[in-house]
Amino acid sequence: MANNMEIEIAKFRFARTKNMHKRDEIELPLEYKNIFYENQKALVTFFLKQDSNSNSQNSGEEITNSCFLVFTSNVKLSYAKVSKNLIPLKYKDLVDKIVIKKLSEIKNKRYDVANVKSLEKNSIRVGYGVYNKYLKKDDKAGLLIVNNLNGYRMYINRNEIEYSFDLKKIEKMNMKNIEEKSYLNDYCVSFSSYHRRLLDIEVPTFIEKYYLDIVKDNSEKNDLDKLYHDGGNIKFEDYYQAKAIIKKELKAANIDIYSIYSYNPVEKKWYKGILKKFLTKVLSFFIGQKDIVLRVVRPAVIDESDNVVKLSKNSMMHLGVEEFDKVKISFKDKNVTARVTEITKPSLIFSENRIKNEDELSIVVGIPAHLRNKLGLKYINDNVVIRRDIFFLFKKYLNKQLFPIFGAIVSLSVIQYIKNIWLQIGLIIALIILFTYLSFSEVRERI
Repeated sequence: MANNMEIEIAKFRFARTKNMHKRDEIELPLEYKNIFYENQKALVTFFLKQDSNSNSQNSGEEITNSCFLVFTSNVKLSYAKVSKNLIPLKYKDLVDKIVIKKLSEIKNKRYDVANVKSLEKNSIRVGYGVYNKYLKKDDKAGLLIVNNLNGYRMYINRNEIEYSFDLKKIEKMNMKNIEEKSYLNDYCVSFSSYHRRLLDIEVPTFIEKYYLDIVKDNSEKNDLDKLYHDGGNIKFEDYYQAKAIIKKELKAANIDIYSIYSYNPVEKKWYKGILKKFLTKVLSFFIGQKDIVLRVVRPAVIDESDNVVKLSKNSMMHLGVEEFDKVKISFKDKNVTARVTEITKPSLIFSENRIKNEDELSIVVGIPAHLRNKLGLKYINDNVVIRRDIFFLFKKYLNKQLFPIFGAIVSLSVIQYIKNIWLQIGLIIALIILFTYLSFSEVRERI
């Protein structure tokens, strides 16, 4: 063992961990429970031994990756089980030892409700403690927020973050005055109802056994067991009653509900894709753009090989798209385009995912495995941004409006009385823009 920030694991095996189909993780023996906690994010470094027979350039070096930590339910297990996804298979036999290091994090036991201003901007609000630790030194840094109870997570970009304090006022103070203020240690986050549902933090669909056992050991009545019987999905009749029970039991057990990590988005050069950005702006003027953030789930088994994503009727109405229109899905710096169809049989989605009820379908998107792979989605309960494909919509509706537009322009007899050829061209261009804008009124009004 090293210090309390990192440990060395000598006994380990590469194997299929229990959530390998979801994410990269390491399953630890129970002896490490006093150092780490369930669903904690960490850095793992693989130290490769020198191999004179190996042609690999990485022989004798280190490979580092991020992962989630979970604990085994087998009390006799004495070795760590490492997901095969964490290191290329060709280096598996070269690994001499692994070191797991804690990432800088903020652990929270409570959250607040966002105010009207944040709701309007669809943003979260953070206290000065979060700003001081992660955002102050890097004006482009975002946040990764992880629900410790079940591993659901959410990436928040910098433009989606507001402060629950007056930054200008604080900047005018000296550090001595700041240190005397209570808000220095304010690490709380204010979420909108929509963000709380996406993160599954208010009434979690399920809670890992690790945390259910902690509640069991610290609760007199253990009302949580009635909601999550045998560690399964939550079952309740009254949402707000369930919410109150969960809040009370987690508080009594002194459990950290969520953790906050720093997140640095990949920067693209400003000149890359500049033409496409310009065209996007132009088409957004004619058609209008709309996006929605949704939680990723698996589609029905029969849809896994298709280039189609599944959305609820409400989500399709929000985006202003019809069945088999194209949408663009974005995760971090990656994008894919796919056609969209409506979720018509919820039971097919329920059979492949852990979802509370049909209301939950309005905040999820079913994405096939091959598209998740292109997006770099290793964990199904991440959130993605869905936008309607305005290039597709432009072509779709322009075909319907092309002849009426030009027919209207040609029929305007006023053009033939203008003798200046440049004025004729200018008027024709202006009329094309006007009629095109008017012809897309129906598409814009959908959003």
